[in-house]
Amino acid sequence: MTEFPIKLSISSPGIFNKNEVVFEGSGLSVKLVELESPMEGQAEIHRYFHDIYLVIDGEAIVSTGKALTESVEISPGEYRGNGIVSPIQYNVKKGDIFIIPAGTAHQVSLRSGKILQWVMKCSTSSK
Repeated sequence: MTEFPIKLSISSPGIFNKNEVVFEGSGLSVKLVELESPMEGQAEIHRYFHDIYLVIDGEAIVSTGKALTESVEISPGEYRGNGIVSPIQYNVKKGDIFIIPAGTAHQVSLRSGKILQWVMKCSTSSK
C-alpha cells in the first residue's frame, strides 16, 4: 500500500504500468487503464464506491442507467449483468473527466481504436 502524497502525471503516463493499481489506500484506488477495440465491458454496479475516469487518449462509449439486466451480486455491493435497462450513452474522449456515482449501472464499449485513462475508485464510506 502506498502512502499519501502521490503525484501522477497526466501528460506522461508512460512511467506507470498499464492495468495495474498505482495507488491504493484511505478509500481510494488509482489505476492506469488501457483498453483496445473491439471491446464490450461487462455491465456493473458498485454500491460502495464511485468511479472517476480521466481520459488521457482515445475515446470510448460509456453507457449508464439505474439497473442491470440479469443482475448477479458477485460480492457484497458488487453487481454484474448482461446489459443496462434503458441505457444513456456518453462519448468520452481525451481530456474528459467522467464521474459515475456509486449505485449507477455502467458499461464501457470501444468500437474502434483504444483508450488510455486513469480510473479512480473512491469509497463512499471509511470501511
